[in-house]
Amino acid sequence: MRKRSFALFTFLMHLMSAGWLATYGQPITTKADDDKFGKLPPNQISTWELSGVRTEIAIGHFVDPLVVREKLPLGFRPQTVGEFAKNDPGIAKWLEDHPRYSGYLVATLLFTSLDLVVDGANVSKRGPVRFADWWIWGTAAAPLDKVALGDVALQLASWLPDTGISRAKLAADPTISFGKVEVVNTKPGEWQVRLKIRRGEITGEVHEQGERTEIKYPLPAYSTIFLAGSNPSRYAIFTYYGHHLRDVKASWKFTGNHLLTRSLSDMKAIYPFRTVIQDGWRARAGLYKAND
Repeated sequence: MRKRSFALFTFLMHLMSAGWLATYGQPITTKADDDKFGKLPPNQISTWELSGVRTEIAIGHFVDPLVVREKLPLGFRPQTVGEFAKNDPGIAKWLEDHPRYSGYLVATLLFTSLDLVVDGANVSKRGPVRFADWWIWGTAAAPLDKVALGDVALQLASWLPDTGISRAKLAADPTISFGKVEVVNTKPGEWQVRLKIRRGEITGEVHEQGERTEIKYPLPAYSTIFLAGSNPSRYAIFTYYGHHLRDVKASWKFTGNHLLTRSLSDMKAIYPFRTVIQDGWRARAGLYKAND
């Protein structure tokens, strides 16, 4: 994996987050855009065009490996905090006072609002999809390394609104659930987010700060996402460009006994959460069947 600061690491973990989602509109990719995308492998089950990113709010945090060990597929090697700290002086310094967390996994929770077309068909019935994704980062070993391109992540869970969505388009992804998902631009530069699921709730207020900065990386760029589970039958490969990053001031509340909310609540008093916003990017993705 390419070396990054924690802020950019958190930012880049969103790159796969919309791959299992769909929204309204028509494909708007132009010939000029095609020059920026890389070529996807053949034999796709389905294809996506992702654009119109209103916001993508990313919360970087750490997760106890014991609580997700049954979700790790053979060949996915999650990155530990200790491994990541080798390239991040800030995390390394924090670990000096908190060495027990060296074996924890680096994770992100994302709240996103964007436009996407799946196989040319509309899936959202009422504007852009707002959704939440929970990820851990890692690398691919055998047998996953045979299909992975670029950076690699694992989707632990994804949540979409329980209304206004054609669920049939999302049935191929067993990690998707439905609940109360809100990503609301209350006024310029300010967002309110909420995820209410069975046994847990997350609410946040996010205020944009500082300059919006373009993130530059070599093109074509790729990422691969696998689904949580011992034997994943699906994975997605993305090619993308155009990311911009902005720092924010954010306040979060985590309640309930869901694995996600419990993990976030446990870490809140220990690790200073870093929240950032990304926007401006576009992506093209293919969904693939494992072992094809």
